[in-house]
Amino acid sequence: MVMERIAALDPGREKCGFAVLAEGGEVLMQRVIETAQLEEEVRAAREAYGFAVLVEGNGTTSREARARLQKAMPDLRICLLYTSPSPRDRG
Repeated sequence: MVMERIAALDPGREKCGFAVLAEGGEVLMQRVIETAQLEEEVRAAREAYGFAVLVEGNGTTSREARARLQKAMPDLRICLLYTSPSPRDRG
């Protein structure tokens, strides 16, 4: 099995959680980014860290974020991660 660096994105309306992990799981970069700067931030991190795939949570704004990233970086592999509702969402 080939190990690759990955990026993870938790998209939000105004801000996104964003991280890049090394092949062994070490966190190389982790920060909150402005949603308005999504493409620029992901592109800069990709150039700096060379990740091969982005894993994206399926939150409220994930569809819009994914469309923006696919348009800006058509060669970036994006995998959607379906997450469970949080306890506060279960009632």
